[in-house]
Amino acid sequence: MIRYNMLDVIVSSGALIVDQDFFEGIGYHHYLGDAAADDDRLRELHIDRIYDTFINEDELRSCDLTVAKIADSLQKRLYS
Repeated sequence: MIRYNMLDVIVSSGALIVDQDFFEGIGYHHYLGDAAADDDRLRELHIDRIYDTFINEDELRSCDLTVAKIADSLQKRLYS
């Protein structure tokens, strides 16, 4: 629908666009985990838990920096 200009807007949570689609789009992956995992141990291993999904914290930081670079490269003007 986007390709054929059939819509004007997409509404989504930031988690879906950044922490899932964009994250995977730049080559990182999500892994099936356990919702009952020990968060302290995961933190020691640099693993972020999204309920029962795991991602690498260092990769998430890299993803965030990539988003920041893109945002900083945009022309300074109002966006809707």
